[in-house]
Amino acid sequence: MGFKEHQIEVFEEAQQLKGYHGDFRSQRAHVRIKGSGWSGQNYVGGASNDLGWERQSDGTFAFHVSDYDVSKHNKTWQDHLSQYYAAEVIYEIAEERGFSIEEEIEENGEIYIKAYHSAY
Repeated sequence: MGFKEHQIEVFEEAQQLKGYHGDFRSQRAHVRIKGSGWSGQNYVGGASNDLGWERQSDGTFAFHVSDYDVSKHNKTWQDHLSQYYAAEVIYEIAEERGFSIEEEIEENGEIYIKAYHSAY
């Protein structure tokens, strides 16, 4: 999705997100990608705020994005991110269980996965 592993921070305890001026926002997140509020570490781009995902009590994650950044990191972007995350989970589990994976990504970004096991 355009971010490198070292640009994504994961926390046990949720941390406050920053705005593009370096001000702390009210949202907190367990996963954060830094925006322009961190000098020299703006991974979101432009005059962006932090992007963050906050773990909910049911295990799901709420996505925190500012009104400014939602034009780029909108519902379509979030849906693609969810697809790529699900695919990565599938790859990890399949590998652990001895499956080979065949992947196809459509022009619209949809991912199709086929798994084959050598025992079958």
